Amino acid sequence: MYFNLQVLLSRSCLGPPTPPRNITTTPHCNCLTVAWEPPIDTGGFPISLYIQEVSFNGTVVTTANVGSSPRTYTFTRHLKPNTEYKLILFGKTVARKGESAEVLVKTSVCKYIYSIKMKQLKQSSKYMTQ
Repeated sequence: MYFNLQVLLSRSCLGPPTPPRNITTTPHCNCLTVAWEPPIDTGGFPISLYIQEVSFNGTVVTTANVGSSPRTYTFTRHLKPNTEYKLILFGKTVARKGESAEVLVKTSVCKYIYSIKMKQLKQSSKYMTQ
């Protein structure tokens, strides 16, 4: 059986990719946009995939697998307004999973929903005083 010794050695000797850098988050009412730059060291192989996990109180709420370009993603499902989440992001190569970067982010208050609820509250209190 023939093996390419150079490929076997390089896959076993190189380290994992370092964490993605300069992560920016743009929180919205019930969604979150994430952007990042590639790791400084990819471990000798190009990043083929970025994996993101969003968790609340230690439970993963949603995940996304994003190709190596563009390095941005918007989570549009399973997030609640005005809630703090932990985002974990790491790159993956053909050889291995990279080191992760972690960011705490809080979604914003839904201004539209907030204004509707305030109107409803004002209307209901107006009827209660009559």
